[in-house]
Amino acid sequence: MNQPQRQTAYKLWISTLLSGTYTKTLGEWEPNYLEVGDKKISRVNILAPVVEKYIKEDKTYASLTLDDSSGRITVKTWREDVFLLEHFEVGDLVLVLGKIKEYNGSFYVVPEIVKKLDNPLWAKHRTLELKNIYGEPLPAQPPLKEATISQETHSQEDTFSVIEEKVVNEQPLNFRKKIIDIIEQLDTNNGADQPTVINHTRIPREEAEKIIQTLIKEGEVFEIHPGKLRTTL
Repeated sequence: MNQPQRQTAYKLWISTLLSGTYTKTLGEWEPNYLEVGDKKISRVNILAPVVEKYIKEDKTYASLTLDDSSGRITVKTWREDVFLLEHFEVGDLVLVLGKIKEYNGSFYVVPEIVKKLDNPLWAKHRTLELKNIYGEPLPAQPPLKEATISQETHSQEDTFSVIEEKVVNEQPLNFRKKIIDIIEQLDTNNGADQPTVINHTRIPREEAEKIIQTLIKEGEVFEIHPGKLRTTL
């Protein structure tokens, strides 16, 4: 049985994210998205230090503000999801995978995964990675430009109206899990060697390579060095 994939979680400078055009779609199953260049981005992968933290006294709302030196963005949770943020503190380096949302002219992220990274070199690695992909970060931009507006009336801050994302490119769940498990087994200190991972999976090489690239795009796996893989969890 095939397992549908989530939308790609794009790695971006925060300033690049803030400069995009946000579109609220009319389709029931189409996710809202941020248009950056030729990409339509529903999910993001951000690595940055926490510079502000807030938890409401009754623990119905929590937020972290992240700053990657190019700009700032807030990660927000409500009710049963507050636990995702409550254990982090100002100064922590965190990796956040989540959905990009907009309210009242501002972007924010609704997190799916939040992980503390103890080694500060991950921030340097991400900076070099983004410079290689996008060049130097853009200057911070003014509030977003909004495109098509949904017919839905938003009386609150998209608080409880998370729309299911359209899924694409199905792949077998057991293959994906097998690759992740093998990467974790082979990764000691320097990452797992990609050809060795593929050999251990006994999955056809071309298919295994495609799954690995998909896992990288989704933010489940990343390269600490070219050809050296590590999981984000």
